[in-house]
Amino acid sequence: IHMKQTKTYKMVLAGIFMAIGMVLPFLTAQLPSIGNMLLPMHIPVLLCGFICGAPYGCIVGLIVPLLRSATMGMPPMFPTGIAMAFELAIYGFVTGFMYKVDLNSDLGESFGNYTIGNDDKVIPLITSANVACGYHASDPVVMDKTLGMAKEAGIRVGAHPGLPDLMGFGRRNLSVSPDEAKAYVLYQLGALEAFCRVHHMKMQHVKPHGALYNMAAKDYELSLAICQGIKDFDPELIVLALSGGELARAAKDLGLRTALEVFADRAYEEDGSLVNRR
Repeated sequence: IHMKQTKTYKMVLAGIFMAIGMVLPFLTAQLPSIGNMLLPMHIPVLLCGFICGAPYGCIVGLIVPLLRSATMGMPPMFPTGIAMAFELAIYGFVTGFMYKVDLNSDLGESFGNYTIGNDDKVIPLITSANVACGYHASDPVVMDKTLGMAKEAGIRVGAHPGLPDLMGFGRRNLSVSPDEAKAYVLYQLGALEAFCRVHHMKMQHVKPHGALYNMAAKDYELSLAICQGIKDFDPELIVLALSGGELARAAKDLGLRTALEVFADRAYEEDGSLVNRR
């Protein structure tokens, strides 16, 4: 799991992995099962790349062998040290792009004097957030505050458009045409984008909320309209969709990037759809 980390936290972790890469070869040098001292250096470099990201893994992979060469009495530019440095730098860089799990949560769903959720307690635990855009929940003040907290925590944000059903929290199925659904989504994307610009943040993804999400998962035409609205707004946005659902299929058909999600806190029907919690 790729946990949320600040830049400072990543730098500290990278320093720790660098120290381990320096010390571990000394500790394992006498073990008969480890004849090559390069292997103990691989481990912290690979971990650094996976946990902290490609740039940090590359830097640690580059520095550790050169420092090791120097501590062993070799000149820092010794050919073997250079070769090892480039090899480990490549390993550290590549592992930074390995598959990671994005811990995602819905945020910003309070409204006026009503508080829904514990956003301040959830944000430190996640890597991305779906921000309500004013139809099923939220208001301009809440949206502004939510993006401010997200930026401070260093997490990615996406739009969480829903049906215009504030009283029902967007969980009631409404009779809407594909054109209406497209317009609803565009309207809400525009609202969130205004606050993204003010906070100098880039909207990363879109995830429909509640009933709109469940309806789209089973209705291809509705999904196609929603995805067309997303594509018209910004073709670089990622569509968060239920695995195996029609929304994911429509997004792929339109050439949009998709992220298939699973829920740790929801029950599933036999067909793979979510149990309605209305």
